[in-house]
Amino acid sequence: MSIRNNLLGQLKRLKYRIISPPRYQLTKDIKDFLCSDDCTLPAEEKLLIGKYLSKNIIHYINYPFVNEYLFRKVNIFFDTNNSMHYVYHNNKKLFFKKNIPKTEIESLYNSLCTEQDIRSPHSYKSFNISYSSEDIAIDAGAAEGIWSLDIVDSVKELYLFECEDEWIDALNVTFAPWKDKVHIIKKYISNKTEEEKIRLDDYFIEKNIFPTIIKADIEGSEIALTEGASELLSKHLQHVILCTYHNENDYQELSSILERYGFQIQPSKGYIFPIYSFTGEYSMNEIGHLIRKALIYGHKQYANKSYHTHL
Repeated sequence: MSIRNNLLGQLKRLKYRIISPPRYQLTKDIKDFLCSDDCTLPAEEKLLIGKYLSKNIIHYINYPFVNEYLFRKVNIFFDTNNSMHYVYHNNKKLFFKKNIPKTEIESLYNSLCTEQDIRSPHSYKSFNISYSSEDIAIDAGAAEGIWSLDIVDSVKELYLFECEDEWIDALNVTFAPWKDKVHIIKKYISNKTEEEKIRLDDYFIEKNIFPTIIKADIEGSEIALTEGASELLSKHLQHVILCTYHNENDYQELSSILERYGFQIQPSKGYIFPIYSFTGEYSMNEIGHLIRKALIYGHKQYANKSYHTHL
């Protein structure tokens, strides 16, 4: 399988060299950058990323383990009751929105599994949180809900915030077996409350609900989330996982914010390249700005609450 994947990876690299010269050139430029004095990444990271890019085109995650998922076959099923495709994820049905062709679901699910592999810089499992039956969790930017599906049996309640109607339809089917403990909210999380937006403090404090865990992947609005969740961050949240790669300075800014609230912080391991659809060109001076930390994890213990982490 390893030989096959390496061969397919090299064929994909050759294809990009022909049909997308800028993407191929960027791959070469990043390899050169990794070998330059301007690159301050740890030596092990340079070696791993360079090894991957020697046989593959640049992607947002660039480590050798990625090829284990790149061409992996996935069993995809169809539910005639709701006209949705699904896969079995850790023995649970994970449904996808109706407008995704079956051929793309395999690629999407493999990308999700790549992200959440323990070796990935985007893995929420990196932080070894032991979820408890006392925990109330927030999934901000739930999309397909894979993180929530992984923890749904372990926590007391889940609140999924998602705004795309077709994903909400899929989430309702995925979490139907847990409808008494899973709540799906069609709102954008923000630092102000208005028609389609909600501050987390406004949503939860008024209801006397006090979440202990939050995971947020909301396309660069993570700082706004913290601005609308000051009471939750001050008094209730024990575990905070925030994406930091959408904007260049998010990791530094979110680090400062969480530290001000008394959280001990930890980055995910490795680095991510936020390149999804590349059409432009980057100079060598700009390439360093493409290499970012994917996640930041904040944790703290309250004197009057039990603490559920094994860190």
